[in-house]
Amino acid sequence: MTIKTRGLRKWPVSQTRALSATTRGVGIAALAALATGLSLAAPRAQDITDVANFKGSAESAYGAARGWNVVSGKVNGRFKYCAAERVIEGDPMRIGFDNAQWEFALPYKSRATYDGSIEVDGRKWDAMGASDGKWTFIWLDLRMLDSLRNGKEVIVELNRQSIERPLDGVAAAITKVEECLKNLGVPPVAANAGAGAAPAPRPAPAQAANTAPPPATKPANGAEEVAPGVFRSEQSLTNGWTLFRFSRDAAGKTILQCAAVKLTGSELGLRVGVDRATHTLTWGFMGAGTGTITKSAQAMVWFDDDKSTSKTLALNRLVDLDKAEWLSASRKNNEPGIEDGLTNFGKITFTYVVDRKTETASFPLAGSNDALKKMFDCVGN
Repeated sequence: MTIKTRGLRKWPVSQTRALSATTRGVGIAALAALATGLSLAAPRAQDITDVANFKGSAESAYGAARGWNVVSGKVNGRFKYCAAERVIEGDPMRIGFDNAQWEFALPYKSRATYDGSIEVDGRKWDAMGASDGKWTFIWLDLRMLDSLRNGKEVIVELNRQSIERPLDGVAAAITKVEECLKNLGVPPVAANAGAGAAPAPRPAPAQAANTAPPPATKPANGAEEVAPGVFRSEQSLTNGWTLFRFSRDAAGKTILQCAAVKLTGSELGLRVGVDRATHTLTWGFMGAGTGTITKSAQAMVWFDDDKSTSKTLALNRLVDLDKAEWLSASRKNNEPGIEDGLTNFGKITFTYVVDRKTETASFPLAGSNDALKKMFDCVGN
């Protein structure tokens, strides 16, 4: 089933730094929205190829990883997706990527438009997806994928019941799927066999056995591969902001995520990012000791020096596509949120506790209007 959805609206980005009496209200409203915000994987505008039971698809075996079998799928002879499947007592589940969207799939019928939740080891998100009448496909944002990769058990709310599945071996399975995507579904053995009568490569000299491989050559646009099949390029902006583009290809044509980052010191920075597939906005920071927080933490947040506007938020550990670690929150699509505060104030401050010690991290917001505008333009292209 291929689903077409209406184009998604961007979140408004203020183009002025209003210093009127209403500014304080903007900060309070932004933080109040964030205090109760949940992530929501919203429908994306591209066509979606289901990673199981897709009409007209032809699958071939790619490989195996710790109890999961990885397949590649073609439609009308064109490579479309890779997926890992595990069968438990005759009941399969899949996790895969269709060149634009990660999906978690179960062979259960639900409404044509799925609206439910997915939970990994006690961490729960609202989720959206679709059903073809035989399988249900849950669209994953990158935080959900990271939790699945490191999880032990997943629970999906489906048809008023909770479906539980163990996640043994899932990290290796996702890595194998990423390898499959990078190779366009062609197993390395098959690729080598296709070389025909080409001579076998010469063995490397013995003295080179312990030599580190040379650094990868960057394409002309400066992109570098930070994970299998994930490329990152960066653009310097004004006032110390940097725009990071994560893409599926070195040319940057298939965008996965865009993030505006402001680093103010060693392991000290502010980040706002948008997932291209789901349009989920995440924001957060790194500061003294945040790298030691493995799950979640409470942080008090306020703008400028007006602590009366502060809110206490639950922030979760977010591992970005380039393995950078942040304390992060998220919000539903089209809710007012952090961008309103970032574009109307001069500074944002966080206080949090690490090892029973209160830490403070403050970040100047000059240049945030331009940075967020470029971030939204990036994810919208």
